[in-house]
Amino acid sequence: MLGLLGELNRVIFKVLLVLVIILILGMIPTFAGPAILRLLILTYMTLIMCISWNIVSGYTRFLSLGHSVFLGIGAYTSAILYTKYGISPWIGMVISLIPSALLAFVIGILTFRLHGAFFALTTIAILQILMLLALHFVDITRGALGIIYLPKNDPFNFFFLDIAVYYYIIYVMLLVALYISYSIDRGFLGRSLKAIGDDEVAAAAIGIDTMRTKILAFIISAVIATPVGTFYAQYIGYITPESVFSLGFSIRIAVIGMIGGAGTFLGPILGTLILVPADQLLTIYLSSYYGLNLVVYGFLLMAIMLFLPKGVIGIIEGFTKWQRRY
Repeated sequence: MLGLLGELNRVIFKVLLVLVIILILGMIPTFAGPAILRLLILTYMTLIMCISWNIVSGYTRFLSLGHSVFLGIGAYTSAILYTKYGISPWIGMVISLIPSALLAFVIGILTFRLHGAFFALTTIAILQILMLLALHFVDITRGALGIIYLPKNDPFNFFFLDIAVYYYIIYVMLLVALYISYSIDRGFLGRSLKAIGDDEVAAAAIGIDTMRTKILAFIISAVIATPVGTFYAQYIGYITPESVFSLGFSIRIAVIGMIGGAGTFLGPILGTLILVPADQLLTIYLSSYYGLNLVVYGFLLMAIMLFLPKGVIGIIEGFTKWQRRY
């Protein structure tokens, strides 16, 4: 009976803690300046992308290095629909989920039979192909010139002059992504994905439809990432093929996920909260020394990956085991 009450108290404490954190983060725009809000918006966008990447690559260990392809689809689909046909980006955000989900399905069918470097290289190739297509079809995408939005206040068309509004939009998107990630991690799909990541042959032997499970995870991953592209286009007001179909950003997402702890719910959160602010601070304080911030950032990444092979989440798991033991 005491054990049951203790467990109930722990659950209540965790729920209250989560609610307090949600409330505090929701109140930030009331006292924070534009600089802090910009940093948080960047952090939230990166975290959503890491959550998306983690669902397919973290759990199954099929390393995707072209994940920003879905960011690009979201950005360009809504931007083209608005600039060419006058369709609100809010609607474009929803419509963009269709090509992203279809692309994830096709990529899954064609590439999930590959393993290791072959799968990673294939995802890079697909990313580069879409970037080249965006550069080539100038009449639709404006090519290298990109698509530019003039600043204005038009809520129906996803334009706001107050940065706090953008903060709340990406904050809600983050909460939805976290809920989906937590549900997957604790549910049957998450257990199936972890089994595939540990040993795909063994997973198939116990009755898991490995191909179907991986494709489903990839589609969910795409659906989470795509709206970030639309948000990015509206928030920044300018997109180019290189900025949204970015190989560098795709690799950065994967690195952050692995450093935080791939295949776990908390991994992307820890990795993003540590590395995104660190990256921005290094850029600010070492900007006078060209490239030095990248050197320091690189050494930081190598140190974490060498001494924390399970990521930052490994420290927490180790401490938890030690606490239970003593």
